[in-house]
Amino acid sequence: DHHANFATSVLGVYYEEGIGIKKDTKLAFELYEKASSAGDYKGSYRLGLAYEKGNFIPADNKKAAYYYQKSLNQKTSPKGISCAANDLAKLYATGRGVETKDQQAIVLFKKAAMADM
Repeated sequence: DHHANFATSVLGVYYEEGIGIKKDTKLAFELYEKASSAGDYKGSYRLGLAYEKGNFIPADNKKAAYYYQKSLNQKTSPKGISCAANDLAKLYATGRGVETKDQQAIVLFKKAAMADM
């Protein structure tokens, strides 16, 4: 169910940030994985962020790119499209985790910009 999967992702954010609950990044990561596997774009996006930033798991830009792309391929909201496309575009523009592809970066930056309109 879409709402349950989205709620799982949001709960992961609460655990990751320690919002009203004891911070538990291991559980947050597990919740993101569960939501992503069930088709939730937010879970995939949060995994991409976790891998790109390396905040509570080892940084891995290749995995970040994979999860940002997965998020874009899943049914998503305009905000979800904007965030995932923008962050993936930055990886393509800088060649972090993926081969540098300026044209792909431009396409993704445009997609991000149009999603916010």
